[in-house]
Amino acid sequence: MEGKLIRLVLVMIMWHVETSWCSAVDCRREVRCRISYTHRMKAADCFRKEFKEFPKCLPTDIEVLELTYNRIRTVTQDDLSKFSYLKFLYLQDNLISELDDDVFSEMDELMTLDLSINALRSVPATVFQLPSLKTLYLSQNRNINIIDTLEGARPINSPLTQVDISYTTGKEDATEFPYFGPMPFLASLNVSGNQYYSLKPKHFLGLCRLQILITDNVTIDFDDPCDCWIVNKWLLDNEVRFTPFYCNAGRSKCLNHTIPDEDQKVFQQCNAVNAEIQRQHKMYKLSVGLIVFFIVLLLCITLYFTVFRRHCMKHCCKKSTRKTRAKDESIPVSSALLSNTQKSVPNEYVL
Repeated sequence: MEGKLIRLVLVMIMWHVETSWCSAVDCRREVRCRISYTHRMKAADCFRKEFKEFPKCLPTDIEVLELTYNRIRTVTQDDLSKFSYLKFLYLQDNLISELDDDVFSEMDELMTLDLSINALRSVPATVFQLPSLKTLYLSQNRNINIIDTLEGARPINSPLTQVDISYTTGKEDATEFPYFGPMPFLASLNVSGNQYYSLKPKHFLGLCRLQILITDNVTIDFDDPCDCWIVNKWLLDNEVRFTPFYCNAGRSKCLNHTIPDEDQKVFQQCNAVNAEIQRQHKMYKLSVGLIVFFIVLLLCITLYFTVFRRHCMKHCCKKSTRKTRAKDESIPVSSALLSNTQKSVPNEYVL
């Protein structure tokens, strides 16, 4: 029995040593990425290292990962799950054609995701649910289907402020303008170089905080020519920076056209969410201000009483010393003690 136990322990030790050795060998063979710090974040620079698969030997505590211009074809959840601190992931200009639905499921800290210049046919709907994602680049993925992705992603919960879907459609695969729904954080949208066969006012009404709309080399058809005037007017009224769309219909023919009530509700919903966000932000700032105020007040009170106590103790000590001196001076001193002729203790051994 003891022999079998010893043999089992030896087998486990050998397996552990062999696994560690194989892992070390793999890491020695893998191309090295440059590890540095940028903006106080730990970063791995793997730019143009000819990786054909996701690197296996990177530090797990990196916050920025640069994998632009490689030959990576697949990215799995196992590749990303160990990077729990990752905030910026750049996968631009690779050969990625497909992503699993759960590939980014554990990326709660991810703020920027760049998947541009790949061969993606779709994007996981979970991307639009990432709790920290603010910037998303999907440019130059000609086979991507944004419409289906957004259909499964609504309502979008990611706090996206910038989205780039430029050059994702052409003449052969023209689509309807993507409908995002309410996105109260979105400030910049790039749709340059795309071909859209339909654009309606509802496509923008959920983007109540939109500030920049980039439409370079865009071709758009409107189901109703008056929709062109309504879209231009809505964007201008909301102070969005954009190049106005060319409208075939005369403006005078479209004066009576208005935005449908159903679409107006989407705009009101977006504004309501935005107002609630602003209210929470103000409450947060007020709470922080009150906390800081009370901390400073407490420090001032503590400092005041500390100084007052020291001053009081110093003043009282001086006063006590003066009284003691005055009391000592008022006591008469015996002349016998001064002349030392009288002993306080009799000496029994003096003959």
